[in-house]
Parts: sequence; structure tokens; C-alpha cells
Amino acid sequence: MKKSILTFAISLLSLSSGAQNKADGNPSDWKLPLQNYDKDAHFQYSATNNDSMLFICIRIPDARFQMKAAKAGMSVFIDTAGKKKQNIAINYPIKPNEQTPQKMERPMSSTADINQIKKIVEPSLKQFNTKGFITGNGTYIQKNIEGITVVGVYDEIGILNIEYQVPFKTFYHNLTTNDKDKKLTLSIEVNGLPMPQFSGNPPGGDGPPMGGGPPGGGNMPDPQEMEQMFQSTTTIFKYQLHL
Repeated sequence: MKKSILTFAISLLSLSSGAQNKADGNPSDWKLPLQNYDKDAHFQYSATNNDSMLFICIRIPDARFQMKAAKAGMSVFIDTAGKKKQNIAINYPIKPNEQTPQKMERPMSSTADINQIKKIVEPSLKQFNTKGFITGNGTYIQKNIEGITVVGVYDEIGILNIEYQVPFKTFYHNLTTNDKDKKLTLSIEVNGLPMPQFSGNPPGGDGPPMGGGPPGGGNMPDPQEMEQMFQSTTTIFKYQLHL
């Protein structure tokens, strides 16, 4: 799978911006829209911190790419040395153990019925998986024993909001330092979906809703967006801690 890599330098103006953050799936404690946007992965993202916690928020407005994250899996990698290593990971939604091509008969638009999408996506939002931390590695429901918290919630207009809360104490590398240039590298990787098997029947069947174009068919999916659905994307950005 291809990977498209974008690099951003992010610095916060004040410590107080992260002081009241809480990982509950409600982005009201963030400045909206979020600071950055990945045009290939189709999500907004930002990060902040206080003196003991790192907070990350991802918002996925497009129903098709919500489905992609749910069906293929998404990971946030944290490199406390500011490199691009992927030793520390939070996997959410968790990548399915087996991926098989799906028959695609009825295209789905970015404005598909939210209730239909939620039924497909929400089961994948119940658990997250961690690796590379001092302790608390494994699979958990929303929060693990070390305080690492991940919550994904739909808002009233159908945007999927995912918030992460990661205590500094869970990292091997000590981040409670007065070094003003301390930077993390955060990588957000969304796996590509397996290429579907297209049915020979006209659009409008009962197959799983994937791809682009309006419900019921009539228009061919946008080739660029189709390619983005079936390739992996990695967004890399450097975040300057304010401690």
C-alpha cells in the first residue's frame, strides 16, 4: 500500500490551552476546526498538553473515511525522541485480524444516512490497543489502568470525534523537563482497505456501502477518492511540548 506523508510543525502559544482538556469524545475543549487537515486521509487533527498529559484530537467528517478507519484500522504512533519511530502505538479503531475483499454494489456518498453509518462504525469504537508503554499494554475499553484514555463519539452532525489522553508517566522517556525545545513526533496511520470485488449488477443493490458517489448509484466514484480508500496514509507532525 502507498503512504502519503505530510509533515507539520506545531507549537502551542500557552500551557493553559491543554489544561482543561478531557478525552470524552466531545471536542468543545478544542478550537474548531482543528489546527490541521490531511487531504488524503480526510481528517482534522491537533494536539496539546498540560504538565502531565498529552492530548490528541482527530475529527473525521466524511462518512466514507469513517468507514475506512473502522474497517481497516487506525494507529497513532508517538516518538518521544522526536524521530519517526513507531515503537509506541495506540491502535483505534483496531485493525481487523483478517481483511477480505468486499463486494461493492451500492456506492455511498459522503453525506450518507448517519444512522446507517453509525451502525457499521460504532462497534469498532468500543476497544483500543496499546503497545510500547512502560505498563498498561494490551486491549482495553476506553481507559486502561495507567490512565491512557481513548474515546470516539459521533456528534449531532455526523462527525466522528476521537480524543486521546496519554499520561507522561506511561512513557519510558522522561518528558517532565524544562527543556523548552522538547518535541514529540506524532504519526497517524490509517490502513488501506482491501480492494473490493465489484458486482456486475447495476448500482443500487444490497451490498456493503463503500466508495464514492450518491446512494443508489448513477455516478461513478471519484477515482482519486477511490484510490485514497484503498491505500494506506500516514500523517507525520512534530509537536513541541510546553512544560
